[in-house]
Amino acid sequence: MQENAIFAELGDLKLSAVLFDEAFRLYTNKPPTPPPLNPPHRHADYEIFFLLEGTLTLQSEEGILQAKSPAVLILPPLFDHVTKYDVAHGYCMYFNLERKPKATGTLYKKVADTLSRNITVMPLEEEPRFYIEQLAKTISTPSPEGKERHLVALLFSELFQSMIGTASPAEQSKHTRYINGIDLFLSEHYREKIRLTDLAKTLHLCPKQISRIIRKKYGCSFSDRVRDHRLALARTMLETSEDSITTIAEAVGYEYANYFYTLFRKTYGMTPQEYRQKHRIKSADASG
Repeated sequence: MQENAIFAELGDLKLSAVLFDEAFRLYTNKPPTPPPLNPPHRHADYEIFFLLEGTLTLQSEEGILQAKSPAVLILPPLFDHVTKYDVAHGYCMYFNLERKPKATGTLYKKVADTLSRNITVMPLEEEPRFYIEQLAKTISTPSPEGKERHLVALLFSELFQSMIGTASPAEQSKHTRYINGIDLFLSEHYREKIRLTDLAKTLHLCPKQISRIIRKKYGCSFSDRVRDHRLALARTMLETSEDSITTIAEAVGYEYANYFYTLFRKTYGMTPQEYRQKHRIKSADASG
């Protein structure tokens, strides 16, 4: 059994996650009958289950808990239990937490207090599900250096934010980095036929989360943001060059000049030629 140790930092919190290539994946095919029953055991670290399909039953001195997918279960360290699972798809891993020395912030205390309340059970939302599935792929196939750590940080950031109900300073900082990454991606690829999935793959985020970040920052959809970026560049070219409308349309990513013409007029209330002429008049007045 191969062990993969991954370390990540989230605000004032240091996280170490341990993935075992055999324990990480529960079942990907139909489970055996009857479902396996593990003997009573405990772990030195937190144990976390991601139930994508099926059910998981935990038996302890406090009774029997049955969770149905999609769900996340987190067991505290040194918690004696028996695990019985009947799942078609799920993952299990281990992690530990500690506070960064001399760090300011409250994320560690809030998370530690929440996890100290015995077993934690919560819904498995779309974003954490996306990250755990991506993480599973990196375990089984060669991946770029640092990708596992990046995915673990994203995964637990989403989980902890859901647990404590507010965005931490680390989450806010991460959000700013994503905005910068989105703007950089558009600057580099606006001439191409770009899709939301392309951007999500570049930033290792799920498409739904990208859409939410863009809407929160710009108040529009991904396609609207691409349009605005392209048309802003077109306006600059109309103001500063003598290029034809067709040339400008192609330069900012529009294959058909007629579509660019219609889009520009719908957005700014005038045609590209009218915009260019209006700008020239303003420039002449300013220079006179």
